[in-house]
Amino acid sequence: MATILLIDDDENITQIMSLFLKGAGHKALIAQDASHGIATANSEHPDMILLDLAMPGISGVDAFKILKQNPKTSEIPIVIFTVHDPKDLDKDIDISGYADYLQKPVEMDALKACIEKVLS
Repeated sequence: MATILLIDDDENITQIMSLFLKGAGHKALIAQDASHGIATANSEHPDMILLDLAMPGISGVDAFKILKQNPKTSEIPIVIFTVHDPKDLDKDIDISGYADYLQKPVEMDALKACIEKVLS
């Protein structure tokens, strides 16, 4: 069983994904914004983070950078979970070092495969 932190401002998405993760035997933590996600990652030390990039307040891009710069959270694999095209991540969005990428809307089989890949 892995502990997976979902950081996304869309409550419908986090609820659906949380149910899926729990059904797959994982512990799901939910943060509805980046600041709570960063705090939760610091306190709970999840095995993996699913991070949306487009959020109000602190963006997912800024949250990613904060998490990767913090020694307490820098080693946690982060999967980018967003509507952005994966090609744009490398050319238009200034982030590197993410563990994997899932494009919304995500298929549950793709989520399951991603979790297995990242946590193996």
